[in-house]
Amino acid sequence: MTLYKVLINELLNLKSIELSRDEVNELSEYVMNTINWCSDVNIEICNEFNKVLNEFSDVVSKLRIVKAVNIGLVPNESVDAMVLNSLINIARRYYRLLLKGLMDSNGNVIVRVVKDLNIGNISYCADSMTSLPVLEALMLSELGYVKILDEL
Repeated sequence: MTLYKVLINELLNLKSIELSRDEVNELSEYVMNTINWCSDVNIEICNEFNKVLNEFSDVVSKLRIVKAVNIGLVPNESVDAMVLNSLINIARRYYRLLLKGLMDSNGNVIVRVVKDLNIGNISYCADSMTSLPVLEALMLSELGYVKILDEL
């Protein structure tokens, strides 16, 4: 599968296409071969290739996120299904917290620590309660380290 084929398939289909591990490996091999070739020569086409690759990644990720949010279906066998579903879950939970008024004026929420946790130079023991910035709380909750007040 080529980068062009992925982009065209994603643009032309209402639902997100399924990206298998084999297809991603094939794409990665192509990209790595091109990057390896570029390391041997120093030409402008290599810089352009990197720009195109970055733009491709931006466009495809936006398309897949929008489709996942709008349609709500992510192919379970797709390599990015776990990431897309987590992003959707985090966004939904953020709006629930926002609408329920569970964030303080600084954007923090109350959490119960499920597993011992170190954030920066601060340690939190399991079963303790604390206040964390909402984004940190949502990500840690998704990882199973904390439970947000609305889950208790």
